[in-house]
Amino acid sequence: MTEKIAQSPLQQTRLDSPSEVRERIGRALAWMEQGDLQAARAVLAALDERLGQAADGAEQSVAPHARRADGTGLTRAELRVLGCLRTHLTLTQIGERLFVSRNTVSSQTASVYRKLGVRARAAAVEEAIRRGLLPA
Repeated sequence: MTEKIAQSPLQQTRLDSPSEVRERIGRALAWMEQGDLQAARAVLAALDERLGQAADGAEQSVAPHARRADGTGLTRAELRVLGCLRTHLTLTQIGERLFVSRNTVSSQTASVYRKLGVRARAAAVEEAIRRGLLPA
């Protein structure tokens, strides 16, 4: 049982994709069905920690005062997407980083544009920097 945990790829520093997350959840469920609850708990606890780190990392790309109150009406999720827009990732890649679908990212991006009064990614990033929502 301890051997399984030690060999688990959960020691990696980041999660690569939602499919990897699903695979790890599946592994934990299989161990639960086999009665190996300790191994299943360890996998799920490590996965929970990694998901929290991923969310924290996305949130840290937004200026600290913007997370409290930005005056634009942007939600926390929209602020996370805004923080990723400057990275030149595709909407699909942003979705994988934030563990949401591409459609969710697309919808949140459109909402960010509307709330900032812009029509393009570069303009949204520039406006966010101007307003202090993103670091320069």
